[in-house]
Amino acid sequence: GGGTQCSPANPGAMTVNPTGATGSYTYQWYYVNGTSCPSSGGAVAISGATSATYNPPAGLTTTRSYQVQVNPTGSPDCGGGTWSSNCITVTVNPLPVATATNNSPSICNNTATNISLSSSLGGTIFNYTAAGSNGNIGGYSNSSGSTIAQTLTNSGSSPGTVTYTITPTVTATGCVGSSINVAVTVNPVPNVVAN
Repeated sequence: GGGTQCSPANPGAMTVNPTGATGSYTYQWYYVNGTSCPSSGGAVAISGATSATYNPPAGLTTTRSYQVQVNPTGSPDCGGGTWSSNCITVTVNPLPVATATNNSPSICNNTATNISLSSSLGGTIFNYTAAGSNGNIGGYSNSSGSTIAQTLTNSGSSPGTVTYTITPTVTATGCVGSSINVAVTVNPVPNVVAN
């Protein structure tokens, strides 16, 4: 167990191997949120975690430290519970949440999009893919950046759309957030014929 993961994390199994004393041992695992060890204070006993191995459930969304207290049950009883000499910390990095501001949701043929992207976390990059609603729509491409400014065209006679699927990634941690979609309507230029 332990290490650094993106949220939601899977801490993995943790095992203690006590030596010395007589008889058997009893175990109780504890946790605290953060990087300090439970033996330093604020320990929360984990219900049912009373064996040498503890496998925390997956889905952890905050940094948490685990530690076990071992109590020999031999006779004579030479002391109470003893904390393990180390604790196991699972560092959980949050996922970025992308927000898009579509300043021009409907544009004319041969006009640039104006989409601004932001994130709940600093150091986020945005990769995006683009798809047109039909073969008359052009000018779009897959790319990256905090703004989407692509000159879109519509060679047809009815409006079409380009849908951008944007995925945020924190550069420092590699944690990838949920993708969001932004659509832009591309209107054709009227075809005026005089008789």
